[in-house]
Amino acid sequence: MRRICFGERMAVAHVQVRNAIGGDELLPWTEFPCVGFPTHVLAALGARPSRIVRMFRDGALWHDVPQDGDRLVLTAVVGDALSVGERKLLLLGLTAASTGQGWHNAFLAFDSMPEKARDDKVIVLAALKRTALCLELASDQCKDDTEIVLAAVRRYGLVLRFASGSCRDDCKIVLAAVEQHAGAFIHAGPRCKDNRDVVLAAVQKDGLLLRFAGDVCRDDWEVVLAAVQQRASAVRFASDACKDNAEVMLVAVRQNGLILEHAGATCKADREIVVAAVRQDPWALRFASDACADDLGVVSEAVRKDCRTLRYAGKACKNDAEVILATMRHNRCDVPSSEALKYAGPIRKRDIELIALAGKRRKPFSNN
Repeated sequence: MRRICFGERMAVAHVQVRNAIGGDELLPWTEFPCVGFPTHVLAALGARPSRIVRMFRDGALWHDVPQDGDRLVLTAVVGDALSVGERKLLLLGLTAASTGQGWHNAFLAFDSMPEKARDDKVIVLAALKRTALCLELASDQCKDDTEIVLAAVRRYGLVLRFASGSCRDDCKIVLAAVEQHAGAFIHAGPRCKDNRDVVLAAVQKDGLLLRFAGDVCRDDWEVVLAAVQQRASAVRFASDACKDNAEVMLVAVRQNGLILEHAGATCKADREIVVAAVRQDPWALRFASDACADDLGVVSEAVRKDCRTLRYAGKACKNDAEVILATMRHNRCDVPSSEALKYAGPIRKRDIELIALAGKRRKPFSNN
C-alpha cells in the first residue's frame, strides 16, 4: 500500500480542468490531497446527481489517484443527467399523481423518483408546489439552495428543519418561515436566534418561543416585553435583568399574578407590581418580598379575595385586627372566613368582636 504522507506533509497534486468542448477553463490550477483526489475535483466542478461531470486525460476517461507532486491538465464534459424528454415525463407524472388526490400522493410520487430527479431544481420546485414536505426528500444540494428553500418555507414554515445549516442561518429564509409558522423559529440557526427582527417576529406570534432565542435577545427588554405581551409566562425565559424590569413585570403580572414568582428581587419589593399581582391572583402574595408581605394595603388586597392567603402575610399583618376584620367582612371566596383565624397571630381576650364575627360567618352544620 502506497504511503501518502511524508513526515508532517500530506501528499498533494495540482490540477487544471478545461472544457472538452469549448476549451474554456472550468477549474484553475488547484491543489488537492492525493487521497480522494477525483472526488475533490468533481466536487469543485459542481458534480451532483443532476449534473454529470466526466473527466478525461489525453482523450481517455480519467479517474486515477495521482502521485505526490503531480501536475495534471484534464478536460471535462459537463451535462444534465436528465434529458428534456425525461424531465417532461417526470413532471407529467408528478402532476397526475397530485391531481385531486391530496398532497400525500405527490409526496410518494416524488419519493419514487430517481436521485437525479430529486436533485433537479425544476422538478424539486414543481414538487414543492404540491407539498412543501418534499423538501425532506430533495438532495442535499437542493436543501442548500436559497430559492428552493424559500419556496418550501413560504408554503409550510416547519419544513425549515430539513434545510441545510446555512439556509437555517439565513435570516431572510427564517423570517419567511416564521411568518408562515412561528414554530419554525425552533429550527433556526444560532445567528438567526440572535437576530432581533427574527426573534420579534417569532415571539409576537408565540411568546414562549423566547425560550429558543439567543442570550442577546433574551436580554433585550423590548423583545422580552413583546413576548410577555403575547404570553405572560414567557418571562421565565428572560434574562435576570429583564426579570427585574418594572415595565416587563407589570405587564406580566397583570395577565397572571403568579408570574411574580419569576420576578427579580427589586420587582418583588415594588409595591405597584405586587398590588397588581395580588389583584389578579391573591395567591401571588406568596412571592412578595417581606416588606410587601407586611404592607397592610397589599395584604388587604389579597385577603379580601381569599382569606387563606393570610398565611403568607408578614407577622405584623397577622397580628393586625383590622386586617383580619377586613378579611371577615369582604372575603370573596367560598371558604368560611373563620379559616383566616388559623393563620392569624395570637388573639388577645379583648378581641371578642373578632371571634364573634368569625362565629357568625361560620357555615351552619347540616344534618342532611
